[in-house]
Amino acid sequence: MYFTNISYVVYGLAVAAYLSIGAIHWGLGRRSYALYYFEQAVSVFIYIAALLLIEALLLKVEALLGAPVADNSVEEALRRASQIFDTARQRSLSWILTIASLRAALSIVPVTSPLSYVLGSATGWSMSVFNMCAVSFLFYMAFAKVFEEIHPYLASLGAIMTPIPRLRSIGAAMLSADIVFSTAIIYYSGIVSNTLGNIPSPPSLNPVDWMNIAGMASNAAIPLAQLLVKGVVIMSIASALSVGFSKALSGVYFSVKIGA
Repeated sequence: MYFTNISYVVYGLAVAAYLSIGAIHWGLGRRSYALYYFEQAVSVFIYIAALLLIEALLLKVEALLGAPVADNSVEEALRRASQIFDTARQRSLSWILTIASLRAALSIVPVTSPLSYVLGSATGWSMSVFNMCAVSFLFYMAFAKVFEEIHPYLASLGAIMTPIPRLRSIGAAMLSADIVFSTAIIYYSGIVSNTLGNIPSPPSLNPVDWMNIAGMASNAAIPLAQLLVKGVVIMSIASALSVGFSKALSGVYFSVKIGA
C-alpha cells in the first residue's frame, strides 16, 4: 500500500479536524457554519487522495527510471534512499582512509617517505572529490531521513491549510515541497544505486596494489564526481519546480458545496 499506518492516522486526523469543528457548530445550531466546515473536510480529503494518487504514479515512474522501490510506500522509498546515500558516503570514506593510511605507512620509513609526497600529489584531486562526496552524501542521507519522518505531516498540514484563503500559500508550499523533493530524493537515490556498482572499492594495504592506487582512486573519483554534479542539478531543478508548483497550486482552488 502507498501509506503506512502512521500516515493513515495523520491523514485521518486532518479530515477529522474540520469534521469536529463542523460537528460543534451543528450542535450549536449554526448550520451554515457547520456546512462550511463539512465542505472543507471533503476538500481536505480530496487533496490528500490526489496527493496519494500522484505519489503512487510517481513511484511507478521512478521504478522504471531506476529507483530502488517500486510498490511500497513513499516512506519506505525514502528509507531505502537514505541507506543508499549512506553506502555512497561510506565508499568515499573508505577511499579517504585507505589513501591516508598508505601515505602514513610510506612516510614512516625514510627511504619511502618521498613516495608519500608523490602519492599525495597524484591523489590530491581524487581526495578532494572523496571529501566533497562524503559530506554531500551525509547531507542527502540526513535529508532523506528528515523527509521520511515529516512526509505524512507535510501532506496533512498542507491539505488542511490550502482550503483556508489566508493560509493557502503556506499549504500549497507544503504540498509542493512534499511531492517534488520526495520525488527528487527517490529518483536521485536510484541513480546513485545504479552507479555504485561501477565504483571500485579501495584495495587492501597490499604492496602489489600500491603501485596503481592513484589510477584506482581516479577510477573511483570520476563516477563519484559525476554523481555529485547530478545531485546538484537534480536538487536545483527540484527547488525551481517546487516554487513553480506551489504558485500554481495556491492560485487554483476548488470548493465542494454540500447542499443545506
